[in-house]
Amino acid sequence: MPTAGSTRRRPPPTREGSLSELEALVRDAAHGAGLSWSLAEEAGTAVRWLAARRLPGAVLAADWLERRAALDPAGLAPGGGRGVWLPQGEQLCPLLAGTALADHGRGELVLGAVAAPLLLAPFAALAARARGIGLELAWEGALVCLAVDGEGWRAEGPELAVERAAGVSLHPASAAVQPGRPKPVRPELPLALWRRLEALAARSRAARGDSGDD
Repeated sequence: MPTAGSTRRRPPPTREGSLSELEALVRDAAHGAGLSWSLAEEAGTAVRWLAARRLPGAVLAADWLERRAALDPAGLAPGGGRGVWLPQGEQLCPLLAGTALADHGRGELVLGAVAAPLLLAPFAALAARARGIGLELAWEGALVCLAVDGEGWRAEGPELAVERAAGVSLHPASAAVQPGRPKPVRPELPLALWRRLEALAARSRAARGDSGDD
């Protein structure tokens, strides 16, 4: 109960949207932050996958895209030997690393420093389905387990939404995860977060003169 002279803080305003709306907005925001259209499409799909599971993909994407716009893209791509991917700069872009993981990652993989590692999860889910095995992503303070169908999941740990992980490992799941799609949701996100994504997306729309052409 508030005491005399105290003020009760109001929760920040939120807005509900559809998963399709969020996916399209993140796609445009990613392109506005300098990603190619193909990679921007992957970003939108990844955030939709996370949002459908009530995981904080949208805020992690907004944070990373805002930071990424000021970084040299050449330092963000994975490199290194077989089974070990290292950043060319200070950290890997989780979207670049994620698409490479989905296309070429095997059951065992070690990555160096990665920004927003939770953004890797949707790509690991694609890899699990393609390879027909359950997979686990782990970094200090977090574990994400992915079912063989690429839909079922389990996540735990206090550092799921960390801004950066010093290292991430991918390996076959130690225990089975129940397959199955999540129940439909309509993400309700802070209004400020929608506006941040819209500000990034506006750069993309301005660059193409609002023509709608890719």
